[in-house]
Amino acid sequence: MTRFSRKHFLTAILVHGGLLAVAAGQEQPKDSGKQDCCTVEVSMPGLSRTSVPAAPSGVPRHVEGNSKSKVRVIIYEDLQCPDCAAFGSSLDQIILPRFGDSVAFEIRDFPLPKHSWARTAAIAARYFESVDPRVALDFRRRLRMSIASVTANGFQRTLDEYCREKRIEVEDVRSALSDAKYANAVDADFREGFEAGVRKTPTVIVGNLRFVESIDLDKLQEAIARSVTESGHPNASKK
Repeated sequence: MTRFSRKHFLTAILVHGGLLAVAAGQEQPKDSGKQDCCTVEVSMPGLSRTSVPAAPSGVPRHVEGNSKSKVRVIIYEDLQCPDCAAFGSSLDQIILPRFGDSVAFEIRDFPLPKHSWARTAAIAARYFESVDPRVALDFRRRLRMSIASVTANGFQRTLDEYCREKRIEVEDVRSALSDAKYANAVDADFREGFEAGVRKTPTVIVGNLRFVESIDLDKLQEAIARSVTESGHPNASKK
């Protein structure tokens, strides 16, 4: 982690558009030359690790598995992140079939500032969630599977085509993209994750354990299984 002297008070502001603005007069970390498409560029060790208020009421987060379960696995994702797409496939094919009955997998949006359409996509997904969680799930999966083509075609064009395919009013979705409540929900997730130390996507949190970016699925499943066992859930012994 980049270190800063005491005289450089480190602050960050989440501004409209999903960008991080670094306060004037602070020392900025030097470019290490490493290219990593799934990480926030700026280290901010001075931020509090306490949580902030949850997303605004009326704008639900997406939850897969058993939404009523006390066992909750938190997943910070960026819809333009290839590593998130890979993890999403593992979630669908491996993790949910094993733990879907006993665990709530809560998706929190963490669109990285460097990704051109990630924040807009997250806002659209939150709108779909408020209309029909099944549409939101399909939309998130569709984007994960077609990141390159979405980038090539442009997100707005992709979104319009998706709406026409699903017979969703295009103008309603476009209006939602400029509705502050959906943007605020996405930004609240980002701010909460950032203040809790999330820097890369995907970040999966199981209790006090974090699994980041390139995730060891065996270790992740072991952690989830322990949490299920400790909860006393009847499916604790399921393999």
